[in-house]
Amino acid sequence: MRLRYLILLLLPLLPCPAFSQDATHNGKIFCRVMRWLPLNYSGVVEALLVSPGTQVKEGDILLRYTLKEETARELQRELSAGARTQDLRLRLLEIERELLELGEKYAASRRLSDARMGSEDSAKRLNAGMDILNRQKILITELIHEKEAAFRSRQAELESQLGVALDKGKIPSVFHLKTPVAGQVLLIDRWLRDGMVFLPMQNAVAIGTVDPMMIRSQVYEGEIAGLRAGGKAHVVVPSLGNREFEATIVHIDKSPQDLALDRPTYYGVELKVANPDLSLRQGFKAIITFGGSAPRAAQP
Repeated sequence: MRLRYLILLLLPLLPCPAFSQDATHNGKIFCRVMRWLPLNYSGVVEALLVSPGTQVKEGDILLRYTLKEETARELQRELSAGARTQDLRLRLLEIERELLELGEKYAASRRLSDARMGSEDSAKRLNAGMDILNRQKILITELIHEKEAAFRSRQAELESQLGVALDKGKIPSVFHLKTPVAGQVLLIDRWLRDGMVFLPMQNAVAIGTVDPMMIRSQVYEGEIAGLRAGGKAHVVVPSLGNREFEATIVHIDKSPQDLALDRPTYYGVELKVANPDLSLRQGFKAIITFGGSAPRAAQP
């Protein structure tokens, strides 16, 4: 405990490293956009149509598969049941009939009341009954519309999940996993092979945009003041034989993740780097030199 207090007392007296344009920083390369595509139901792979590195466009089919029989039956029952509004529609027909009957009684009561041969209260009661039925009709109609909208939304969700159109509420025999974004196939779950049975999974296939790529690094507080968004940096990638790239700073964190007093403070910095030949891969190490001087060669 005493040692900790001593460190805190001496920390402000320690010299901070000055910003150097030639200082190098380690970073990691990652995709600007990365999407994991799920398979929401159990099934069997019919054909895997892509592999890691395949370039895909939005809407391309990555995988064809069939559902397990019990899963297909459950979904078919759900679609066949529809919005489940039959009882409500029958009630609407009953209300229409009751309104016709009350309307006739009200008209007759009104004629008798006008001829001073009947009670005006009777006509008022009949009119109040018609008002109640009309309010019921409005509420039931709104409920039917809500149920039908919810069913349409659910059907659209299933079509998106299964990659096929569910024409007339019919479950087809073959389904598709489609990509919602353009990019490159980065990862495929190891169980997704032709003929393999798979369980529901959230991370079936990963698609990423690979041009441009991003680099994230941690920069010491004494150096961060010399950096600005839009500033240039040189990057060396050891995995590509120390190949050099030019990168642009696009983001600088305004707060560090670690605020502990007894540890140095670092800020996250993100850079964008062009990757027209797709040689940069997610996870590659990058050695970054901020400013105008060329980066020093990386040590093997």
